[in-house]
Amino acid sequence: MIIPGPDSVGIFAISQSGSGVAARACGLVSLEPTKIAEILKDRLSWFRECRNLEVFTMFPAGNGGTVELVYTQTYAPTTLAPARDFWTLRYTTTLENGSIVVCERSLSGSGTGPNPAVAAQFVRAETLPSGYLIRPCD
Repeated sequence: MIIPGPDSVGIFAISQSGSGVAARACGLVSLEPTKIAEILKDRLSWFRECRNLEVFTMFPAGNGGTVELVYTQTYAPTTLAPARDFWTLRYTTTLENGSIVVCERSLSGSGTGPNPAVAAQFVRAETLPSGYLIRPCD
């Protein structure tokens, strides 16, 4: 049982279908939404399998949000599998109530990474549409 309070996290639901896995988690931490979004976007600092993450370009969206083109490389889960790389688009915006939305999904296509010789060592992977809704707590 998880007792709600500062710095507690609990998973409420996980479901799986033929096209992916959906998880819903809720956490209460004593940080501002902008700081939480910054941490979640910096996968190198908390995702052990992430070996490289580069934001190649960032441009403003029409409603005050931003769109980023992100290239990520991850280590293989075992020595029997090749490492993976991803090209994703990440959209971030702040809502009127102070909530922050971060959405990400893979780009289609098979373009190489920033260094084609290094990228050849990776298998292109796909990130299904996913994201975060970070709401301020009163």
